[in-house]
Amino acid sequence: MKSPLWLVPAAALVFGAPGLYIAMLSHPTARSMPLLFAVFSVAGAAIALLHALQRRKLGSFLAAALLGFAAVFFLLGTTVLARVPHSPGVPPTGAQAPLELAVVSSSGKKLTLAEALGGRPKIVVFFRGVW
Repeated sequence: MKSPLWLVPAAALVFGAPGLYIAMLSHPTARSMPLLFAVFSVAGAAIALLHALQRRKLGSFLAAALLGFAAVFFLLGTTVLARVPHSPGVPPTGAQAPLELAVVSSSGKKLTLAEALGGRPKIVVFFRGVW
């Protein structure tokens, strides 16, 4: 009987890709490419399926089916979650901010948008940090 060493790389891809994606969610690069991680997961399921077709054993087919289900679940999850609409309370792009909006400056001083504008146009930049 051959040992099921094929299962190790296949399972590592199927379960490792979602685990790595979840671990790297704090990095903007990982958040913007969820389908790349899903492709690695599906590749692991494909390896398991190809091996099951070669071995033609029930255990191989069951393992390939389990890994395939997990990969499809992750693929559908990332596809659906990547298309979640914005919440209704979020203003659309290009909308004017209310003048009573209060922010904290880089020096730690609290000021309103009306104070910061001072009657002249300004550019407000928000830095998206990693948290």
